[in-house]
Amino acid sequence: MIEGKRIRLVPLEKKDLEEMHLIRNDPEVLRCLWKFIPKSLEDEYEWFEIQRKDRSTMSFAVRTLKDDKLVGQVNLINIDYHYGHCEFTIFIGRQFFEAGLGTEATSLALSYAFNELAMQKVYLSVFDFNTRAQKVYTKLGFKEEGRLRRHIFRAGKYHDSIMMSMLREEWQERNSAPEPAT
Repeated sequence: MIEGKRIRLVPLEKKDLEEMHLIRNDPEVLRCLWKFIPKSLEDEYEWFEIQRKDRSTMSFAVRTLKDDKLVGQVNLINIDYHYGHCEFTIFIGRQFFEAGLGTEATSLALSYAFNELAMQKVYLSVFDFNTRAQKVYTKLGFKEEGRLRRHIFRAGKYHDSIMMSMLREEWQERNSAPEPAT
């Protein structure tokens, strides 16, 4: 368990899948995910069984500390222990979009990747229309590495996929600075 101020990340469990399926298939959530086609609940269970045996994937449920409410999911995928890098993915339920819980969940996952897994780099991709996520990633210290132009098709239009990353020393530098006086 990885605990923050308002949420915690816990290993994803089978009991979470039905509720996770509802969150993931909300049209506002789904449009920002790579796999645009909704998965069936049966697909969710199949995916769960495959990923829990895969050393290159870690999936966490995001839950509130106050009432243990399921908020969403974060994943560290394509974990390469040899070269020390992994990909970060996240989705948060629509009712939590403006609550800052996605920012906190991302920060906790980064801390785990850099401090516990000793990753040297964490990378992600975000669609050009997902400005809310881009602001979060930039605020946390991710840097744009490049773009895959016209990479996905959503709502009748092609969009770029923006590639972003953070290096271990960038994370350490940002998180070793003293807190500003209040």
